Amino acid sequence: MQISLAAGAFKVLDVIDALKAGMSWLQRMAAIPLHCDPVKLSPLVVQTALGLILSMTLVLAARAAPEEIQVYQDDLSNPGQFGVDVHQNYVLSGKSGGDYAGAEPSLHTYRLTPEFYLGITKNLEAGFYILSSVTPDGTVAIDGEKARLKFIAPRPSDQKWYWGANLEVGEVRRRFDQNPGHAEMKGIFGGEAGPFVYAVNGNIDWTLSGPKPVPVSFELDTKLNYKLSEKLQAGVETYNGAGPFKALGPLKKNDQFVYAVVDFNLAGHDVNLGLGRNLTNISDGWVAKVIIGSHF
Repeated sequence: MQISLAAGAFKVLDVIDALKAGMSWLQRMAAIPLHCDPVKLSPLVVQTALGLILSMTLVLAARAAPEEIQVYQDDLSNPGQFGVDVHQNYVLSGKSGGDYAGAEPSLHTYRLTPEFYLGITKNLEAGFYILSSVTPDGTVAIDGEKARLKFIAPRPSDQKWYWGANLEVGEVRRRFDQNPGHAEMKGIFGGEAGPFVYAVNGNIDWTLSGPKPVPVSFELDTKLNYKLSEKLQAGVETYNGAGPFKALGPLKKNDQFVYAVVDFNLAGHDVNLGLGRNLTNISDGWVAKVIIGSHF
C-alpha cells in the first residue's frame, strides 16, 4: 500500500515543526544565538522530506525498523555549529504483527527521525532526536525523544584511526516499546586504510524504566566503504545483534542485517542510501534507509 499524498503533506509539516522545536532546544542548551532562522530553513526541509516521500511511494511496502540505522564515525560539528540529520527508513518485508499488546503495527510503517546536533567543543557534540512514524492508514505519530553526547578523542592530524564514545538516553511511547526509558553506550572505532574507510561500533543497551525490563544487551555494527572519489563512497554496513550479556548468541536467534550503502555529498548535503536484508528473518526482512545531513 502506497503512502498517500495527504499523509506525505502531514509528514512535511511535522518535520518543519520538529526542526523549530529542536533548534529552540539547542539554543537554550548552548545559550548562544543560532545564526539561522527556522522559517528560512523551511524550503530546504520541504525539499528534503518531499524527495524522500516521493521516492518511498515508488516501492511496495514487520516490527518496524529502528529510528536510526547508522554506524557512527568521527564526524563532529565545530564548536557552535548547528546541524540536522533526517533519518528515514521503510520496511519492505517482514513480520506483520506487533511483539506485544498495543505495539505499533509494523507492516508498512515508515519512520522519520529528525536529529539536531550542536558542536560543544572540538571533541564533544550534543544531539537531540524526535522520533515519528506514519502507519499504513496515514496516521502521523510522535513516538518519543532522545538526547545524546558524542565524544571523539583528540589525535594527531596524521593519525589515520580514531576512537570515541556516544551516550544516548531517551523515552519512547508504549506503541514503540513497552519499556519507555532506554539508554545506550556506544563505543566508536574507525579509520582509513588506502581507499578503504572503516568503522566499528559496540553498543550496550539497557532499560531505564518500564513494566518489563529486558536484560542488558549487546550489538556490534560495522561499516566498510571504498572511496570512488572525494565525494562518493560505496560499501557495506552490518548490524549484528548478539543478545543479552548473560547469554550472548547464538547469532541465528538475533537480527543480523547487511546493507549495501552509498555515501555521497550532494549540493553540500551528506547523503547515506542503503538497502538491507535481515539474514535471520526474525523481525524485518528487506529495509530501505536514507539519511540526509545538513550543516549551518
